Amino acid sequence: MARTRATAQVKAASPPDPVEAAVKAMDLSHIQCRDFGHSWRPYTAHWRQQDNAYESQLRCQRCSTSRVRWLSARGEQLSGQYDYPEGYLVKGLGRLTGHDRDIIRLQSVLSVLANDTAEE
Repeated sequence: MARTRATAQVKAASPPDPVEAAVKAMDLSHIQCRDFGHSWRPYTAHWRQQDNAYESQLRCQRCSTSRVRWLSARGEQLSGQYDYPEGYLVKGLGRLTGHDRDIIRLQSVLSVLANDTAEE
């Protein structure tokens, strides 16, 4: 009778994923905005004579990110910029990949799941 020998394969521990670590430390509102997109609401608007343009500022209800748009007198968008709250951008990570966005979506769903389960 032949015997088979089971050998345990030890997997080398992989280094922690920097995006996963960053997402776990993020504020829930930042995770949700990265998952669903910002919830923009008008904040301020005025004509800037020196720029010959309208300056329109929007603010996200969820995370307080500010978006400024400069519009021509005809409504064409000339330029824009974002001002993110502390902790929204993760220094050193650069642009998010598809895998990075998967991590964010999963954390977003898990946070809702945890809340739903707690209410039962």
